[in-house]
Formats: sequence, structure tokens, C-alpha cells
Amino acid sequence: MKIIKLLACILIFIMVQSCCPDIVKITQYEKNILDFTHSNSNPHIQSFSEINTLMQNRVKTMTILKVNEEGTKQDSLTYVEFDFAGRIKRRSTIENTTQGCLNFMIRQEFKYEKDKLKEIRNYTFKNKANSVLNNWMETDTTKMKLFDWESYTYKGDTIIVESGYAIFKFLLDENKNIFQKTIFTKFDKNTDYCNIIHTGSSILSELDSKSYQNKILTEYSVEENKVLTITSSDDIKIKEENIFNANGLLVESNIYENNLLLLKRIISYKYY
Repeated sequence: MKIIKLLACILIFIMVQSCCPDIVKITQYEKNILDFTHSNSNPHIQSFSEINTLMQNRVKTMTILKVNEEGTKQDSLTYVEFDFAGRIKRRSTIENTTQGCLNFMIRQEFKYEKDKLKEIRNYTFKNKANSVLNNWMETDTTKMKLFDWESYTYKGDTIIVESGYAIFKFLLDENKNIFQKTIFTKFDKNTDYCNIIHTGSSILSELDSKSYQNKILTEYSVEENKVLTITSSDDIKIKEENIFNANGLLVESNIYENNLLLLKRIISYKYY
């Protein structure tokens, strides 16, 4: 009788296993570059994976250059300085940052307390410049104008970031991955919601905002040394192709809108 029950249990186990979908496993390298890409799309927070990759590679600075149609370097878009632990110290950029998409160059100064980010100070440059290259090494804040700040508080698995114009909340799961983000804008008292699903081999993001007619869907997927990010809303589809080197560092990024190349960027590094 015991043997019959045991055989029945084995048979049921085999049947259940055959009905379950295959789990797509990825390597540690693929997981790192997937996390690196998703972390870069959330400029308020560096993931542990991103920090660890930068620290292990002893990265001191990262430069993002725009490339023109002829394939030659044209101008700098972003310049980032890191400390020995892989954390951001300063960021100069004309691209999307914690302040959203602005039509001018900003400098961000990161302040830490007991290994946690506590404040970001946002500056503009008093003297106009057409290139980040002209300003990225400037550290004298008397030559800049402070226009906003962002203070960080930590409550369990929730990170709250308050700036002059908005309050951001990030909810972390047991693996310290962001699974929900909310943005409360003070001037119109509107709240946007972003739900994030980590499947292992991909990351899915759904943004519900009153600023857009439909939800914005973003999928991050890894293919060997590349991470593809596809964002869809209404009739627009934006695809970003991020290419990494063997050390897990981003070296090239291509952005397409409806399959037409919009921007090609190359990334270079200096090391400690």
C-alpha cells in the first residue's frame, strides 16, 4: 500500500512539473547588466549591483558622448564622477536626471551619511556654455546657482525623496529591487504610479500618469551582452539598445523611435 501511494505521488509530481512553464535562467553577468540598465533609468537610486560593478572595476569617471551621423564624437551629454565605493559624487548632464527632462545643463552634487545618500544639490552654471565639456570639471559652487535640492529619508523598505517640486517614494522588495514608485508633484497635487515586475530574465514597468492618455509600458530584456529597453505608448515605440563590455560596463547606447535611429552614444571611463 505504501509503495502504491509513493508511486502515485511521484506520478502527480511529474504531471505537475510537465505543466509548469520553463523558467528562463540568466547568468550573473546578464543579471548585473540588466540591473545596471534599470538602475540608470531611475537616477534617484543606484542599485547595489550597479555600485558593486563600478567599485569592482575601480571606475572614477564615466563620460557619455553623442556621436553624429558620420560616426565621429560630437559632444558630451553626461559626465559622472564616482567615489572609491562606486557611488556617484557629481553628475553634469543635459540628459534626463532626477529633475526630469530640462532644457539646460545641470550639475548635481551627492551628499552621503553613514553609507546612505542623504541629499542631492542641483545647480545651474552662471556662465552659459554650449557643451558639458566646458563645465564638467568645475567644482567651485560659487560659479553655480543652486536651484533645487532633494533630501532622502529611509523607512524600512521605503525610500522617500523630497525636492522643491515633487515627492518620490520607492518601495523595495526583499531583494532590494524597486517594485513600485510614486511621484507626487506639488504644484498640481497630482500623483503618478509606476509598478515594476522583476521576472529574473526581464523587468516590466507600467507607468500610470495623468500627463499621458494611456499607460506607458517599458520592458527591459537581456540578450547576451546587450539589454534592450522598449517603451510603448499610443503610436510611439522607443527602443534603446545598451551594449556592455566583458566587465559589465556600458560602452554603447543606441536609441530608436519607430525603428529610426535618434541618438547614438558611446561611453568611456577613467579608473582609480
